[in-house]
Formats: sequence, structure tokens, C-alpha cells
Amino acid sequence: GLAPGRFRYPCSACVVHGYIYAAEETRLQVLTRRGVPLQVLSGEVAECARLAPLALRRGREGSRP
Repeated sequence: GLAPGRFRYPCSACVVHGYIYAAEETRLQVLTRRGVPLQVLSGEVAECARLAPLALRRGREGSRP
């Protein structure tokens, strides 16, 4: 779906600092661990969503994204 917290074509997701970052083709959503939508980003910011797995990997290594 198009509403916050709903997804049409999710392609990547990770948890960083307690928040879920879920990427789609055209937007990036930030949710709580319970799935409550906090923010929906689109445009150029959403295109950067492909970096979500990198942020997760950096978090595991102890550095902050």
C-alpha cells in the first residue's frame, strides 16, 4: 500500500539504533520496532536507501552510521 507503514515493493530493511529502516523502489520508511511509522522519505533520499545494509554492517562493527 501507499500509506505509511504499508509497503508495495520492499527491497531492503535493517535495524539501526533501535529503528527499522525499510526501503522500497521510491521511498524509505522509518518505523519503531513495533512497526509504528515515524517518517516516510521519498525522492533523492529514498534513492540512497540502497545503503541500508551498509548502515547495518557498520553498526555491527561498533561505528555509528
